[in-house]
Amino acid sequence: ARTLTRAPTDIAALLADCARLHEDLASARAVRIAIAVESLPRADRPQIDGPQVARALDNLLLNALQHTPPGGRVRLAAERMTVDGAVRLRLRVSDTGSGVDPVIRAGLFEPFVTGRPDGTGLGLAIVREIALAHRGAVRLIDGEPETTFVLDLPWRPS
Repeated sequence: ARTLTRAPTDIAALLADCARLHEDLASARAVRIAIAVESLPRADRPQIDGPQVARALDNLLLNALQHTPPGGRVRLAAERMTVDGAVRLRLRVSDTGSGVDPVIRAGLFEPFVTGRPDGTGLGLAIVREIALAHRGAVRLIDGEPETTFVLDLPWRPS
């Protein structure tokens, strides 16, 4: 179980910091990182544990960079939306890689499940635990033109 320290968080800055942390790897792999921040009010910020969410985004971003071919793109996006009357923070990490191997899809967020010979299989399990600690969820979106993971969190804890 993760103990959270929630605070109002500047999501645009959080995404920029995550992208900056991975600039060297992106450059070495000839992959561009793009950031899209949509419908985020400046005055009202989500109540999240910023360092924990940054860790989750780092894991998703690292996976995306490792699976994107040279000349490809990884996109970090954030939006505020209302779902069934509840305000949500939706964070997306998308890449132009080849997608997730169907063999590992069912257990993708379980510990030690990996699609890389050099992977530990812990990154997505950690992302799931951080999402659950926030009373949120993470999922792989099917049917998108890009490989897309969504981290869906409550804007404010209930």
